[in-house]
Amino acid sequence: MDRRDFLAALPAALLAPAVDAVAQTQPSFRRHTPRGFEALPPIGLGTWLTFHVGDDAEAQEQRRRVLARFFAAGGGMIDSSPMYGQAEWLLGQLLPAVAHEGKLFAATKVWTPFAARGPGQLEQSLRFWGVPRFDVVLVHNLLNWRAHLKTLRAWQEQGRVRYIGISTSHAVANDEAARIVKSERLDVLQITYNFADASAEPVMNLAAERGLAVVINRPFDGGSLFGRVGNRPLPAWAMDIDCANWAQFFLKWIVSHPAVTCAIPATANPAHMDENMGARAGRMPDAALRRKMLAHLSGRNRVWYWGLTRLRPPPTSVLRRMGRAQRHPSWASERNRNRCSKSPWARFARLPKWCGCRCARPILLAFDAPTWCQGSDPAWTPSRESLPSHFLPGTPPCSTKRRRSSIAR
Repeated sequence: MDRRDFLAALPAALLAPAVDAVAQTQPSFRRHTPRGFEALPPIGLGTWLTFHVGDDAEAQEQRRRVLARFFAAGGGMIDSSPMYGQAEWLLGQLLPAVAHEGKLFAATKVWTPFAARGPGQLEQSLRFWGVPRFDVVLVHNLLNWRAHLKTLRAWQEQGRVRYIGISTSHAVANDEAARIVKSERLDVLQITYNFADASAEPVMNLAAERGLAVVINRPFDGGSLFGRVGNRPLPAWAMDIDCANWAQFFLKWIVSHPAVTCAIPATANPAHMDENMGARAGRMPDAALRRKMLAHLSGRNRVWYWGLTRLRPPPTSVLRRMGRAQRHPSWASERNRNRCSKSPWARFARLPKWCGCRCARPILLAFDAPTWCQGSDPAWTPSRESLPSHFLPGTPPCSTKRRRSSIAR
């Protein structure tokens, strides 16, 4: 190891003993640990978008530093997929240059609509990674899952993969994932779960009851959670669970869920990797504090999207979705077909216009924070008495003359 490698790995190396010491003094916060996953650290590494860098030598070196800090801090699971461009190839190039003996927990996926191409794709992934076998292989986004599960079971019998399962990153597929968990013999479920979308909880609980490991993808909602909190400081009570930054706040909320085995945030920044790995240290929230954390983020959503104040307009992407649903009500209904009846899309499909004018305020209310629309805590649903009259259906148009299209720009 040269001087540059030593200096890059030093912060994580100094942190690792402290992390292990704290973890040993803390009671177990995960009630569900599947067989074979007992030693798996709760924070892993995803590679979607972040490890597809082409021939950029500087970017590749940055990813090598990310991997070095990941393993130095006690990381284990690295998740990739043929769908992720050159990510698997880059992992195979960088892993030999990083000390990780006995730590790597290699997870990939099969992603093709054609059953006959599944075995060839898996063979190629083994060559890219440069490993003799995979620890986990999943059917990516349930694509042709019946055919690919047969292939994965054959590989499992041959000892070429230890655990098999399914993955999805789309909430609309949660119901289908639940049906597969009930009907098939699986080892792992990978699914999306974060502050912005907690709709996977029933599937996660079902998987845990059946002895599956539950791996969480998109824990930061593709990075949008950081946009939601902006530069605001952590609440003072976050120190009760040893949170030093928002990344740890988001991750501790996820990995403290009783059904969760591991979360796999993706990053291309070595400093962000240190922040992520810090989430496995210190105290974890209990059920009551997890509700408080969710309420804290939900309260911020209400300020952003209600339109009761004009301090923080909603993101442009939200306004675009409002416009599409407003112009094509069937689009909202179609999207809601596989969603919870209390989702924001369902509300919007039922009440496309809250007042007779085209101002943004009634539409913003229809798109209020997804957390209170999911039905997990009815207390978040606003009452008629708590809202100004122009936010209620059937009332006269408000006096605002500005049209929604002018705000959407």
